[in-house]
Amino acid sequence: MFSNHFAQYDSACFLENVREEVEKFGLRYIRNKLFSALLKREITASDILGATFIERMLSGRKVFIVLDDVGNAAQLEYLCEELDDLDPNSRLIVTARDRHTLRRKVDEIYEVTAWDFEKSLRIFSLAAFKQNHPKDGYKLLSQRAVVYAGGIPLALKVLGSHFYSRNLEFWEPELKYLETKGESLHEILEVLKVSYNGLTAREKEIFLDIAFFFKDEHREFVKRILDAYGFNATSGIDILKDKALITISNFGGIQMHDLLQEMAFDIVRQKKDRTSRDPGKRSRLRNIEDVCDVFKNSKGTHKVEGITLDLSEKRDLHVKADTFNMMTKLKFLRLYVPLNKNRSATIYHSEDMMPFSDKLRCLEWNGCPFHNLFVLSYLLRFTCRIAV
Repeated sequence: MFSNHFAQYDSACFLENVREEVEKFGLRYIRNKLFSALLKREITASDILGATFIERMLSGRKVFIVLDDVGNAAQLEYLCEELDDLDPNSRLIVTARDRHTLRRKVDEIYEVTAWDFEKSLRIFSLAAFKQNHPKDGYKLLSQRAVVYAGGIPLALKVLGSHFYSRNLEFWEPELKYLETKGESLHEILEVLKVSYNGLTAREKEIFLDIAFFFKDEHREFVKRILDAYGFNATSGIDILKDKALITISNFGGIQMHDLLQEMAFDIVRQKKDRTSRDPGKRSRLRNIEDVCDVFKNSKGTHKVEGITLDLSEKRDLHVKADTFNMMTKLKFLRLYVPLNKNRSATIYHSEDMMPFSDKLRCLEWNGCPFHNLFVLSYLLRFTCRIAV
């Protein structure tokens, strides 16, 4: 858009990666860069140009400005404080990761949605093949890559660059690994983490809980559970929505892009102890290999806060008497069978199970072996299909 229209204006400026540039060089440097472009003269830190002088120089001028990835409302206000007296046909376009940055500061907010399949395939192909369609023999593989990227422009470009000039022998196993292992390319994760890193500690915990346990659950139910954990879930969910880390469906379900969910899994794998692969030292578990290891070897420590496990996967799980008792922070336990699937996992357990933590708020156990299991008074959700 900028390249097609900037010539129609008296002055134009496209500032890329404002948030990142401010972190590197400071806000005043970015402001000087903006006004150097608009006034068509070099403005440096040593120049003493007051706001009134700059505003008078720009008065009545028709300008086109794009501020890309503005970090917060304070940055936007500082950069735009001398732009009140421009020609009414001037245009200012601002992109931001947080909707709150733009509120009451712009005339209209446009929410960028995932690109459709054909456009996504074209963008991916430009990065992977330097043409707007896949090369012969690569069409099906390219379509799989596009589905994996989920319409996120950045992911499409990074993934396309990753496969550029690679042969078919590289494509097939690499795609299979990305699709089945629940991992993403490092470059994609690092960019997606920018929004996560801007969250408070409370907001990060809410985001991780939603990614692991509450994706597609109804907003009101999730708020009730998270409030019981001691979070102010109403504002936390709103902030995640403003930062485009989650969306809310028309029916109130909390939704999250698959790549953002993968990012959450990666954060939990890494953040507790980067030198240890012991799953019992992670706060949340959902991988069947990790859960089997924790159950069999009683590795559940005070760090484990939640477990969710799909019992349609064929595995044997061994639960010792003290497995859950050792998880003193356990808040969420879900051993479930998805709709339209059959249970394949077998759980071997001790007959004298020790009690759960009193922090447990959500318990779902398909095929629960205990006919006399009482409903704990502190549970907010209890779903227990007894084995027969």
